[in-house]
Formats: sequence, structure tokens, C-alpha cells
Amino acid sequence: MVWKLNDLCLHCVQQNLASYPNLGSSLPNIYKERLIERLACHDMFFPENLSHIATNLFAPTLRHINLQSCDQVTDKALQLLGRSGCQLEVLILNRLKNVTDSGVQAVTSGQDALTVLHIKFLPKVTQAVLSSIAAPKMWSFSFKTNTKSWCTAAAMASFLSKNSSIKVMKLATDVEHVPVIAQSLQESLEELKINFQAITDNDIEALAEYCPNLKRIDLNGAKNVGKESLIKLFQACTQLQTLDLGYCSRLSVLPECEVLWTLPQSLVSLSLCGLMLQDGQILVECITRLPHVSNLKLCGVPGLNDHTIAQTVCSWVKEFNEGKESISDCPRPWRPKSCVNEQTIDSIKKSIDENPHISVQELSDTNGLW
Repeated sequence: MVWKLNDLCLHCVQQNLASYPNLGSSLPNIYKERLIERLACHDMFFPENLSHIATNLFAPTLRHINLQSCDQVTDKALQLLGRSGCQLEVLILNRLKNVTDSGVQAVTSGQDALTVLHIKFLPKVTQAVLSSIAAPKMWSFSFKTNTKSWCTAAAMASFLSKNSSIKVMKLATDVEHVPVIAQSLQESLEELKINFQAITDNDIEALAEYCPNLKRIDLNGAKNVGKESLIKLFQACTQLQTLDLGYCSRLSVLPECEVLWTLPQSLVSLSLCGLMLQDGQILVECITRLPHVSNLKLCGVPGLNDHTIAQTVCSWVKEFNEGKESISDCPRPWRPKSCVNEQTIDSIKKSIDENPHISVQELSDTNGLW
């Protein structure tokens, strides 16, 4: 193992904090932040070190704090950090089992410069911490816990009213909060990630009504969502780039599966994994009408077979005949398993051979397949 010089120096300092009484004045801010993260990572926030950390590393110049998986980080450590006068831009608190509401409130109160705040799997933390967070510049907020009912709709609405610029929101919460989130964030919201399994058509329609700038949404397992609400969502959210409709069981049969014809052409990533769609023609038409898709996942879709694969690839070849420059396994990566025979390969190869602008190369992760 070869160490970088700065890593070697930081390792030496973290092992001998007491030997550097003037560390706070001599260490650049970026290395203070990195050293704090390393001390937490190596379980070195023990009481003997905490006074040195507070004196030499907790400073008003700190902007990025990342504390993860350290049982020694307690409310006292976060209170000392809050008293340092730092104006944080990024704060990540992850798997700190000895931190309570008072610790999080101490470090988040008055932090109006925050742009990213992630609070994940802090078992002693409740919705009370939301009352201390007011950051008008915050664009990314994540709160994950093992308890889905950790927050009431009223508490969520109050929090969002003070942090209305959030673009990316990831929560371990009930879907009952979706209308509250949609109405509170409106045009600001670009990505929402929650447990969508129990989401209803009404929730989807709320997103369609209030959040036209939505770019990424994961509906994997949303078995109650149907055609009409999704059409409204796709018509309203014309900038949608990433969509997961995996295991959305209502969309597997006619007429519900017809919603696939209305997928926004802005999509660059689409997952239909586990969608029990038998109609291969709808699948082909759905895929080939999306000109910008670069990440396509179709694992477990019954409609994906030799015939539909050949149709899809031949359609892409036709697109390239009409003016596009190159085609390979990279732009549209999907991996069908145990469903491609020699006839399919021959059909695809023939279409490619007829295009003088396309060169055939061996695909990655294959054994002699051209």
C-alpha cells in the first residue's frame, strides 16, 4: 500500500493530537474537515481527545462535516461543534446511535448557510429536530430511520415552510406526506425518494399538479398506481430524466400498460424490472420512442424475447442510418439473460452490416460474441 504524503501526515496527527497544541492555527481548513471525518471513522472521539478536537479542529471556518458510524460521537460533541460558530454548508450525520434530539438541534440551529443536510439512522432522534432547521439555501435533505411513522404531516409542513428551496428529498416516511411535500415545495422539487409501495393515484396526481420540474422518481413496487394518474404525471413533468416503474403490477396488462406509450421523451434512465408485461409490441414501441435513454433495465420482463430484442436493435440502427454517428453496447445498456439465440444475433448483425457507418466490436462481458 502506497500512502499519499498528506494522508500520512494526517494519520500521524490523528494518532498524536495532544502533541500538536497549535494545530488549529497551522492546519488549513480542508484538512481540519478531513481530520474530523477520519477521527470519527476510526472511533477516536473518546473523551481524552474531545477537548483537543474542540479546541483545535472545531472552528468558525468549517464548512463540511461528515460524521458516520461512530458510537463515540455524542450530544456533547455536537454541542461543542455548534458553539464553534461554524457556518456549515454540508452536514452529514449517519448511524450515530448515541446522539439525541438535543445534539442535532445544537449543531443545526442557526445554520442558515446549509445546502446539504443528511440525517440517517439516528435511533434516538425524533421529529423534534425539524423545528431547529431553517436553511433557505438547502437543496438536498435526507432523513432516514427504521420507523416510517416518525413524523406527522403537521411537523413536515412546518419544516418545509422554512426550507422551501429543497430540490432533492429522500425520506423514510409514509406516503401520506406526499401531498404535503408536493404542495410545500412545488416547482422547487426535482427528486423525491420515499417508500412508494403504498402510494396511490391521488398522491401521483398531487405531484403532477404541483411539481412540474420533477426530474427523478422511483416508483419501484408501486402496485396501486395506474394509467390515468401516471399520464397526468408524464404530461406535467416534461423534464423527467430518471424513472423506475419496476414491479408496478397494475401496469402489466391492458389497458393500463398503454401508459408506456406516454413516457416523456426526456428520459435518460428507465427501469421496468419485474414488470410482468406480456405484450412485446408495446414494449418495443415504448423503448424505441425514447431518443435519449442511455440506461435501460428490463430484467424479468416477459415481453423481452428474441423477436422484440431484434426489433428494438434494428430500430436503433435505423435511427443511426438517419444521421447518428455510432452505436455500441454502451449507449443503451440492458442485459437480457438466456433469451438470445443465433437467429436473433444474425438478424441484428445483418442490420448492422448494412450500415457503413457502424463498426462491430466484441461486447464486454461476453465469450466470443460479436
